[in-house]
Amino acid sequence: MQPIKKQRGENKASLLFCIMEPLSDTYGKGSVDDEKDGNKRLANAKIVRTWAGWMDASADGVPSLGTVDEIPGLYVACAFHGHGFGMAPAAGEQLAKLIVTGRTDVDLSALHYDRHKVCAKGNR
Repeated sequence: MQPIKKQRGENKASLLFCIMEPLSDTYGKGSVDDEKDGNKRLANAKIVRTWAGWMDASADGVPSLGTVDEIPGLYVACAFHGHGFGMAPAAGEQLAKLIVTGRTDVDLSALHYDRHKVCAKGNR
């Protein structure tokens, strides 16, 4: 829970909840209700709006960037764990260079998606 702002000097405040948990059949509003139940100061809080979205992630916590060997012409830039907006300029520049020239300024091999093939076979 993170305080965002006070509204015009009044004794009101806005709160931002960031609840990250695995998806389930009950995911969503129940999570906010659970937070309210666990914090007496929030018991009478009015929920103005909620939002949920996908956060792409990888098993090792590292983004995937580069080509997909099995599908010629397909390039990926994904699994930024919620940090894609900040990494987008550098990732986009390198991916564009890879697409146009076949080369990048930095070695992207550690970010290639195929590193997950080993994990999928159980050979961590």
